[in-house]
Amino acid sequence: MEGHDEAFTKAGVLHKDISVGNIMIVRKEDGTSEGLLIDWDLCCLVGPTDGPRRATRTGTWQFISCQLLQKPGAPHTIMDDRESALHLLTWLVLRHVKHNLSPQATEGCLKVFDQLHVKHAGAETGGSQKQINLTMGYQVPSELVFEHVPHLKSLINGLAAVFAFRYRKAPSEGEYKALEKLQDFLKDQPEFLANHPGFLANHPTQVYTTKMNLLKESGWLVKFLRDHIEHHEWPLHDGALLLHASEPVPAIRSLENTTQ
Repeated sequence: MEGHDEAFTKAGVLHKDISVGNIMIVRKEDGTSEGLLIDWDLCCLVGPTDGPRRATRTGTWQFISCQLLQKPGAPHTIMDDRESALHLLTWLVLRHVKHNLSPQATEGCLKVFDQLHVKHAGAETGGSQKQINLTMGYQVPSELVFEHVPHLKSLINGLAAVFAFRYRKAPSEGEYKALEKLQDFLKDQPEFLANHPGFLANHPTQVYTTKMNLLKESGWLVKFLRDHIEHHEWPLHDGALLLHASEPVPAIRSLENTTQ
């Protein structure tokens, strides 16, 4: 994700296919790991308004953002790639990290990523349940517990709580104006602001604006991940569980340069 962020901010290139097959992580001889984001075939240059020069839905179905799954012709933005990283992380840990959900419950969670609908016009859509989960601010069931790394749940749901604002109703023009009036009024109330330092920051309209700006901010996702890594302990033997030979491997469906 650092490479993805730098490509976007320094070169104006958006990857557009954050998926399980495009992130390679190799453990080196000294015990450290090195990651690489590959397969830039579907990337595009972005314009000065943070959007691509063509509106095409590309990527791997399971990890495409809810926005693009629901609206096939919507422009693919940096927020969509970052949301894909969240869906990919969730999909991977449900499959490969030891947790307390039954196989049936796990299968139900994973089916959310495969959800597919077909509109009357023939355009394929999906992601409605993923969007519902995000709107509610969570990605995994409340009863789920990861055995060796319980804090993975707080990482996933913490990210989901930010992405939730993409799918919540935006404040009205009147609500923005009301916030501006409140801000102007409180400029002459330094004592009140000193005693209530988070008053304006916690205003619903201000929270929405702050979170939406954060989703587009350079480096925020990398910082979120690194902060979580640094503030939690990670067992030495917490590697991914291999799939048993008897377990079916779900098909991964990619979309290349198509809006349908």
